[in-house]
Amino acid sequence: MELSSIPVPKLAQVEIGGVVVDVLNVPFIQQPPQMLCFPYSVSMVIEFFRQTETGVNIPSLTLGDLIRALNTDPERGTVLSKTTIKKLNEVTYPIEFAIYHGNLGKLDECFEKRIPPILIFNSMYYIYSMEGPAHATVYVGRTETKIITNNPWMGKSYPYDLERFLEAWEVEGNKMVIARLRKEKRIEDARLNKYVDLFGGEE
Repeated sequence: MELSSIPVPKLAQVEIGGVVVDVLNVPFIQQPPQMLCFPYSVSMVIEFFRQTETGVNIPSLTLGDLIRALNTDPERGTVLSKTTIKKLNEVTYPIEFAIYHGNLGKLDECFEKRIPPILIFNSMYYIYSMEGPAHATVYVGRTETKIITNNPWMGKSYPYDLERFLEAWEVEGNKMVIARLRKEKRIEDARLNKYVDLFGGEE
């Protein structure tokens, strides 16, 4: 476990089409030419929390750890389900992930709360209007015409046409995976351990 001490700002600025835009300051991690977009997206979100939160124990997880927890096949990708997310949460505490049905309003809400969601969209449909494998990417912000993501395959702060992206996202059921930091439970657990210690019990 690693304790963050000096927080990194949660927002950064990028230039999109000649306009400076505020985006979530998510560190970028490039994926190899394999079907590993989801574990790499998860890793970016974990690193965002590690760098922007202070006084929080964030687990030190390698990409290998995440790939194993998610049971990701490098040739076929990750089967995204509640069971998969439950297994992921067993290794990422105090970060907890959950699957949601998203829309543009929820993306704006995530941005306001400074939480980078993972979006599941159909990248082949976006380009060719033909359905292909689903792809995971980390949402960092938007303009009136662009969706901006840290795409583990395409690059950092990669801009997509907003309307076209929404169509490609809808093909995959508007799936989004949102992480939250469970600070409250960690405090409760610490108090419980202290209480047990006072009475000679085990932690």
